[in-house]
Amino acid sequence: MHEYYTDVIDVEGDGHCGFRAVSVLLGKSDEEYQMVRLALTIELNQNRARYVELLGGQDRFDVIKHALTPDGVGLANDDK
Repeated sequence: MHEYYTDVIDVEGDGHCGFRAVSVLLGKSDEEYQMVRLALTIELNQNRARYVELLGGQDRFDVIKHALTPDGVGLANDDK
């Protein structure tokens, strides 16, 4: 397998490492991982019908979308 490796990327293993790795592979800093999440979220929202079908239904789409949403981000309650 090693002959297929072209590079090794060392990113922080903080639960966001997949997004960090994609950010680095796109030529950005690993600190810009939130932009990767945002771009994926925008892609999902702009092509919702396609992804609902591709993922096998609304429930699975919602799970994926929720996984892309960082903790603490969302609609505020009326009392805020």
